[in-house]
Amino acid sequence: MIENNQLYLIIAKVIELILYVVVFYTLNKKYLGVPYKNRPSIHRFFLLGIGGWILYMFLDTIIYVIAPISIPVTALKGAEFTGYSIEYPSLLIANILRDIAIPGALVMAWVYCAAAVQINNGININERFFFSKEKLFPKKENIKISRGLFYRLIAIVSVISVIILDRIVVHVIDNGQVHVASGWGIVNTIFLLGFFTYATFLMIKQILYLRTTQMEAVYKKRAQNLGWGIITYTAGLYYWGLVGVIFQNLTASDYNTLILIFLFLGHGIWSLSAVFIFLAFRSTDKSTEPKAEMAQ
Repeated sequence: MIENNQLYLIIAKVIELILYVVVFYTLNKKYLGVPYKNRPSIHRFFLLGIGGWILYMFLDTIIYVIAPISIPVTALKGAEFTGYSIEYPSLLIANILRDIAIPGALVMAWVYCAAAVQINNGININERFFFSKEKLFPKKENIKISRGLFYRLIAIVSVISVIILDRIVVHVIDNGQVHVASGWGIVNTIFLLGFFTYATFLMIKQILYLRTTQMEAVYKKRAQNLGWGIITYTAGLYYWGLVGVIFQNLTASDYNTLILIFLFLGHGIWSLSAVFIFLAFRSTDKSTEPKAEMAQ
């Protein structure tokens, strides 16, 4: 079995994927030939985050189509299939691909948050957390663990936990009809939304600040576009959560007549985020790179 809506949705996902690839190419071209570590931190944050999202979206385009292929057509209405059982090889492959894709989304969540902090406060939280050489327990001479190592371990454990809690689920909504969903879970939802909500709060604060400050128009416009890029992406996350609540109790006939429109709209919101980021970085002039120093 295959969910027909997912076949149609490939169009929206491919368009979104192409937009993010174009943005990634544009960002990378801006400092082509410059070693990654020598590029401005804001540029590195967005390049890494968008790269993570490209990985996620590429695999996402495949996962939801192949997951139900091996589910028997005789499966009864209301049945659910999930996990890594070799009895359903397509679902097994889909869940493995999902495990590879999730870190890409988490990387985007972290670096978007990090970019928002730097734009607002001029603080590189990657350096402060992951690369700090300060001792975790400065008064304990026999414990030589650095803060950077400690936070890296926390990050690894967090990513593994999210991967374990996440799963692809195939719901049989009628005889011969299925719906593929991610069993994201409350913990994962709070974890991911926490990063983006915080980043969105900072970017709204930044946009309000930019309305009252005097600076070169080009800097102001670029910072505003970066802000709207993060804000629209977070709006997309909340939108997907709302869509999930709305459609979880609908019948198969209701589902097929309504959901496709909402699914396309959700990917449209995420695509709009890519457009804002593109507008922020499209100039070939390195001197107009968005600056963290513009924040209060």
